[in-house]
Amino acid sequence: MGKRWLSFSSVLLPVLVWGNLELGLGQAADSPRAASLPSARWDELPRWRGFNLQAKFYKGADRPFQEEDFRLIAKLGFNFVRLPMDYRVWIRDGDWTQLDERVLREIDQAVQWGSRYGIHVMINFHRAPGYTVARPPEKRSLWTDPEAQRVCALHWAAFARRYRGIPSERLSFNLFNEPSRIDPKVYVSVCRKMVEAIRSEDPHRLIVADGLEWGKRPVPELIPLRIAQATRGYVPMSVSHYKARWVRGEQFPRPSWPRVVARGLLLGPAKTEPRPLVIDGPFGQDTRLRLHVQFVSHRADLVVEADGKPLWKKVFVCGPGRGEWKKAVFQPRWKVYQNLFDRDYFVTVPAGTRQVQVRLTGGDWLQVSEIGLAPARHPSQEDALPLDLSWGKK
Repeated sequence: MGKRWLSFSSVLLPVLVWGNLELGLGQAADSPRAASLPSARWDELPRWRGFNLQAKFYKGADRPFQEEDFRLIAKLGFNFVRLPMDYRVWIRDGDWTQLDERVLREIDQAVQWGSRYGIHVMINFHRAPGYTVARPPEKRSLWTDPEAQRVCALHWAAFARRYRGIPSERLSFNLFNEPSRIDPKVYVSVCRKMVEAIRSEDPHRLIVADGLEWGKRPVPELIPLRIAQATRGYVPMSVSHYKARWVRGEQFPRPSWPRVVARGLLLGPAKTEPRPLVIDGPFGQDTRLRLHVQFVSHRADLVVEADGKPLWKKVFVCGPGRGEWKKAVFQPRWKVYQNLFDRDYFVTVPAGTRQVQVRLTGGDWLQVSEIGLAPARHPSQEDALPLDLSWGKK
């Protein structure tokens, strides 16, 4: 998904490029594009290009959607809008079991405009009963509270019933916005309840679930539900949140291009020219450093230093069978195990640190395929950097 910025109705909106969506409350005479929308299935999505429209993004700042937005989006050649919405805008008097017909008709209007202008509409519960990535948090947790799950399913069933019969080429449901580090089993269990509620009213509705870890990680366990998945094909935080007040973006480093290229193959002290991975600060606040370790050869003594002082140590020892690694790999040529770990390790770098070095103090070699840096108190605001694992480079 690519992203750049345009303005509609005084709201700054990201241009989204979805990898492979159409509507149908009836086609208007002025909608020559409406019939041209591609088909959409859970296992074969078309390439959508479009925008978030945030008219009902947050209770207290909500307003009706604007037809001019749809007209301009279509004129510019786009075919997709996502409506990230706060469920609190369509409930009555704070009762989350009572839906406000007046507000729902405003959402109907957006669906109709999508049909008129040949734009696929994706309805998203950005704040669902029991779940949000925003503030304030929900009083109940959708992941653990049966009542929150019941009410959320009630809402999705109401939307499914309301839009039953509109082709999935024109309308889809996006269950939740970018869940964080939820246990996949818990996530799948909750998604299953929502899917069942939707399909009880509209068996053919296209349903899309976001990936975990804020949309970064696909969830293979969702495949049996026959729903599509939306994950990031990019890491936008360093640009999209630079100087953003709500995430202390003023502390983010200035974005630059091309991005820094760093080497992630760490060699033991017996190797020729072992070089540490060096991260220059200063670090203005406590920072979570994430190291994604790939292959480890035989044994590797990994150390993270802050301004020359040991901050974290770990000894990796490879062997047969099960272990901390993902897969044991024996190399007959060298008569050693070079195992695939493919997992993250986390270190907190104290505020005030000027330089971090990641090195091997013993052993053979180890691959760090990616590093991530994020404020310790806001791990979702991570900026990630893939590392070069090639041999023979400095």
